[in-house]
Amino acid sequence: MAKVTNLTLRHKVVYYLYIRNFTEEGTFRAVIPELERLRDLGIDIIVLQSIFPTTDIVQEPYQHGNPFVVKDFDQVNPEYGTPGDFRDLVDAIHDLGMQVVINLPLFHLAKDSKLVTEQPDFFLKDDDGNFVSRISLFDSSYDLNYNNPKLWDYLIERLEYWATLVDGFSTNHAQLIRPEFWSSARAEVEDVHPYFYWIAGIMPDVFMQNVRIIGMPYLTYHELSSFFDLIDNGAYMTWLERFYSGKVSLENFAYFLNWSELNSPTTLVRLQALEYTYSERLAKRCHDVTMLANWTAFSFFQKGTASLVMGQEYGSEEAVNYLSDDVIDWTVKHDLTPLIHQMAQIKKREECKNGYYFIEAYDQDVLKCSYHYYDRHLIGAFKLRPNSTPSEVQTNIPDGTYTNLLTEDTFTIKDGKFLMADTPIIIAYQGKLPVPTLMDKGETYV
Repeated sequence: MAKVTNLTLRHKVVYYLYIRNFTEEGTFRAVIPELERLRDLGIDIIVLQSIFPTTDIVQEPYQHGNPFVVKDFDQVNPEYGTPGDFRDLVDAIHDLGMQVVINLPLFHLAKDSKLVTEQPDFFLKDDDGNFVSRISLFDSSYDLNYNNPKLWDYLIERLEYWATLVDGFSTNHAQLIRPEFWSSARAEVEDVHPYFYWIAGIMPDVFMQNVRIIGMPYLTYHELSSFFDLIDNGAYMTWLERFYSGKVSLENFAYFLNWSELNSPTTLVRLQALEYTYSERLAKRCHDVTMLANWTAFSFFQKGTASLVMGQEYGSEEAVNYLSDDVIDWTVKHDLTPLIHQMAQIKKREECKNGYYFIEAYDQDVLKCSYHYYDRHLIGAFKLRPNSTPSEVQTNIPDGTYTNLLTEDTFTIKDGKFLMADTPIIIAYQGKLPVPTLMDKGETYV
């Protein structure tokens, strides 16, 4: 939501790709033959999760050091190829009309980084002069000292270089870095590459709680939004998991999503995802392909930028083992590519960018989500618990026969209602309609 954020990001689809796990070769060049497939899938932005030299400190039982603990930002990881190979990959992505974002783990550097000996003042130290790693999850790293202006100069110089090649930065644990740095870095990079993307990853709720317990300051979701164009919707993910496991009702899940929308700036862009590095694969959660299709379509329909983790398009059930060089299983379990392609096109509609957005729950199984932009309306119905029993869904659309934009099948609205089977439905309507509100159904949320 930064001041210059382009709201057309709400039209886009992001694809997270781990170089060494994407192909057998695990190289930049090996990705290039797959780019046309990703373009045809509907991908707009490819996030390369780790391109820098990774720590050599291996934590058992893993095969490699953590790719999010890097030695420096001067060169690409030689295991993936040469700087020329990287530039060729970036050029190939650009030639196909897509954009490239690279991950920058800026909170820390590896213990075996040359900077530990060459620039020890770049790192935090305790009262006894020992280097500090405040988060045990990264015990192969030392925290960077953002009180040192020379560190800022070092990092921003490298950010400016990489910004001449790519279109954006994604950073984990952005909440743990001083906001003044983000403000300064963004201003400097804008001079090199206008319309650059900044993506922030939100820490899991339990992780944030642990950080709060030790008294370590961090930026909240909305504080981050002043500096970043896209923020992953970690809180949404937590509520989704609670609904999925039966800990909250569908009505409360809908209410939380509406509350989040009403309490967010109109220019905030969320990164909507059903999978993260640390989460279970969506296909493994879902009982069958029908359920998987509904959840996938629902995720894409949410207001914000859609997001996929590599393999999600084929219903992959195995998490990406990014701490190894294991290639993900590319066996097609459930081919979601037609659905994803169609949803990517639907996201390009103006309603998805600027429309008023509202969510309603029906029959404990169906979420009806709707965009309203002047006289243009886009309504989606998603059965998150398919059960072979038709669900009755209320709508303000006039009675008549309508086409499901996902399947081209027709269905009937009678007395302001339609019956929904287990297939997701998306309807476009142009004309005057009353917009839904929290009080329309007279429900009490607890």
